[in-house]
Amino acid sequence: MVELLEEKIERFFSQSRPLLYKKNEVIVRFDEENPPSVFLVNEGYVRQSTISQEGEEVTINILTRNNFFPTILNSSEIINRYNFQAMVDCTLRKAPREVFIKFINENPDVLYYTSKRLEKEIHELSMNIENLFVNCGRKRLLIGLYILGKKFGRRKDGKLILDVHLTQREIGSLVSLSREAVCRNFLLLVKEKKVVRKGNFLVLNKIELIEEILGY
Repeated sequence: MVELLEEKIERFFSQSRPLLYKKNEVIVRFDEENPPSVFLVNEGYVRQSTISQEGEEVTINILTRNNFFPTILNSSEIINRYNFQAMVDCTLRKAPREVFIKFINENPDVLYYTSKRLEKEIHELSMNIENLFVNCGRKRLLIGLYILGKKFGRRKDGKLILDVHLTQREIGSLVSLSREAVCRNFLLLVKEKKVVRKGNFLVLNKIELIEEILGY
């Protein structure tokens, strides 16, 4: 069912030509008033971020294949307050905002599917907000890696394998830690054998035990 709905969305966006964005290229800026288009991620990862009062970049969400954005603008007049930037080389497609709204209104199954995806993303965001307020740096990092693993990773033999390369700075912007703090706490997690780096992969060991510790 999910696959059929994703194909339906892809067919709608396939009416437009593919758009290629290089790593770190800005797709939508926070100061663009009422962006006229909605984008679909075909390949790659797109970071949704904002800038703190201290001038630090804060990652709000990371969008993967078949995510579209800016979602908050699809059915309202709320002004966009976020940057959307390619984390790696990306292939996107776009549709005029009004045409997209017409499409989801005429396809209740697509509207229901997108609302369920948004519900999942809100849950992940809530987890991260709670994480930022109540946990120490080491646990914040572990939860951040767990959230990333749930989004990008795969389970195998009781482990969660995160097979997308993220820099310490990118991870830090998600859990509100400096690059140095990420490095320091990562070494503690490695010493505790909760996390292992294998090449470009990160592996969370004994994931069921980690979920029990984290309360997830």
